[in-house]
Order: sequence, then C-alpha cells, then structure tokens
Amino acid sequence: MVRVNLFILFVCLFESTSLAFRHLNVLRARKHYLQLDWTTNSFQKNSRQTAFYASPSNGVANGFDWKGTKRSCEDKLQKCVESLQLQFQTIRVGVANPMMLDRVSVDYHGVPTALNQVARVNVNPSNSQQLLVEPFEKNSLPNIEQAILMAELNLTPQSDGNLIRINIPPLTEERRKELVKQAKSMVESSKIALRNVRRDFVEKVKNAEKRKEIGKDENKTYQDDIQKVTDAFTKKVDDLMKAKEKDLLKV
Repeated sequence: MVRVNLFILFVCLFESTSLAFRHLNVLRARKHYLQLDWTTNSFQKNSRQTAFYASPSNGVANGFDWKGTKRSCEDKLQKCVESLQLQFQTIRVGVANPMMLDRVSVDYHGVPTALNQVARVNVNPSNSQQLLVEPFEKNSLPNIEQAILMAELNLTPQSDGNLIRINIPPLTEERRKELVKQAKSMVESSKIALRNVRRDFVEKVKNAEKRKEIGKDENKTYQDDIQKVTDAFTKKVDDLMKAKEKDLLKV
C-alpha cells in the first residue's frame, strides 16, 4: 500500500514538473517573439526615416536640405535685384518723381534720417515738373534744404519758409551721360552683391560635403545649380541696365 502511494506521488510530481517546464517554454517563446517583433518594427521605422532623409524626391540627403537651400539662395538674389530697381527709381529722367529724393538723408536732431521720415514729398498738382517738400516740423526746413543740395542730384531747392519747391529741369545730353554712369555704378554694386550671395551658398554646399551630408557628385551638381541661378539673376540686372540706359538717353 505504501509503495502504491509513493508511486502515485511520484507520478503527480512528474506531471507537475512537466507542466511547469512546458509553461516556462511557452513564456520564453513569447518573450522571444515580442523581442523579435519590436526589433523588426524598430528596423522598419529606422529604415523609413533613412529613406526619407536620403530620398532625392525630398531634396534632403542626410540632413542637408538642398531644395530649401536653393530656395533661400534665389530669395537673396531676388532681393539684390529688387534693391537695384529701387535705386534706379532715384535717378531722374526729366520728370518729377518723389522717389528721386529717396537717397536724401537729413540731419534730424543729430541723427541721419531719410527725407520721407521728416517731410512729405509730392508732385505739384499744378506743375508736373515740380516737387513739393513739406516738412513735418518747420524748424527742420533749413536742414532739409541743405541735405538736398548735398545729395548731388543736380537739383536746386527753393524755400518760402513753409515748404520747399524743386523744379525738375530738362536733362542735357551731358547730364544724361552722367546719369548713365551713375546707373552703371549701381549695377556693378548689385553684381558684387550677387557674387557674394553665390559665394556664401557655395560655401554651405562645400561644408555639407565636409560633414559627409552629401557626396562629391552632389557637391558639384549643387554648385553648378547655384552658378546657373546666379547667372539668371545677373542677366536680369543687365536687362534692367539696358532699359534704364535707353530711358535716360531718350530725348
């Protein structure tokens, strides 16, 4: 009887141990599966991120945003052209234009200040060849008159104590040629600004290669693109000069 009981006890212990081992194996298998699933998902996620940064369609390679860089370059080049256009508006062509006085800087309480900040400038309604300058403060009238004379605009201000009148005389041939030279000087400064922009962005591309963000082929391609864009804006500047020269020399 005792032997039977011991045998039954042994069988029960064996079954319990087997069941425990089977349960442990299931837990181990599940843990391995979860680790494998997490690793796979992580790999897929990293692969998607890497694909995004390296995708040519996004213009991004290892963190270097070429499309954004090129767009920024074009914006700065465009500002150079727009600045030249504003400067050209200050060169008179024989007709009254308030922008002719935009380059005039007035001593306002010891601070150099743009004329349009201290006075109202308009074309005389009754005389299209005359500008009227009305100071916001009458005591600044002498400083405004002096500033106009010193601006080398070949204009003679006439003050009546309340406002300044400026008659725009017809341009002589000699004066027209002088204005053309003045415009060409502005164009040269504009081209220098364009070249400076090109230099800065070429340097950004070179630095990107040094940081291993792009390869040698991308470096060359991007620099070529920057040169092409710069050439296009340089042509715009040349076209503006041709139009301005034609306008100035037209009698």
